[in-house]
Amino acid sequence: MINEFPLNSNSRNKLIAEISEIIKKYYPIDVNNLDPTYAEYPGIVELMKIVEENMTHYKRLIKPWNDFLKKLRTGSTKKIHNSGFMHEIAFSGEMIIQQSNYKSLKHIKKIVFSVSLIAPMFSILGIDETLILDYHDELQHDVRYSAINVVTPSPYKEFETGFNYILKSIQEQFPNYKFVPFYVTQRFVKGLQTPNSYIGDCRVHNALFNRLFDYCPNNIFLRGDKSFGLEPSNIKVTLLPPPPLD
Repeated sequence: MINEFPLNSNSRNKLIAEISEIIKKYYPIDVNNLDPTYAEYPGIVELMKIVEENMTHYKRLIKPWNDFLKKLRTGSTKKIHNSGFMHEIAFSGEMIIQQSNYKSLKHIKKIVFSVSLIAPMFSILGIDETLILDYHDELQHDVRYSAINVVTPSPYKEFETGFNYILKSIQEQFPNYKFVPFYVTQRFVKGLQTPNSYIGDCRVHNALFNRLFDYCPNNIFLRGDKSFGLEPSNIKVTLLPPPPLD
């Protein structure tokens, strides 16, 4: 079962309403990204200007993010590095929690975090990933095939210390930015296509951050609290007694 994101700017949930506004601003709904009218949508035009600016002046624009990553390293013994690309709409980083090598197989536990360039929002996730290393005869170079096996969307067990450290650090560095829970980022938006995704309907994560989950199954294995960070819906239910019988 695919959970759809309720694209509703009037939602009682403030985060849902804000994300809905951002998606409507930047992306045409029910328009294929190969359709000529897609590129003419005002939001896409603005989005591509942001991407073009980032690619043209990447060294200068990435510096504050690299400075932030450098600051993160001073408070942790874990390896922390940039994991984003210049054509993406978010700056991203990774903290390596554990790494095990088994000949041509690698198992990596890492915390992936992203800060959006189009909205005051960020994401933090613990990820168990496997990499199969191989040599491609036709291309004549090494290749690797990666898969996300499990996601931990909350401070849990081996991810707890690093998750809380990154959460606190981002909140201090970006004080007006909101944490977007995994429960929200993984929801699909009916009719949404982002410029670089070709998977049909895209997730909220695509719209705000990157394509990290493009090739993951719809139902990802989870550990920890999948509702971590969700704000109250502000919907109250009142139970009333049944009406009197005549």
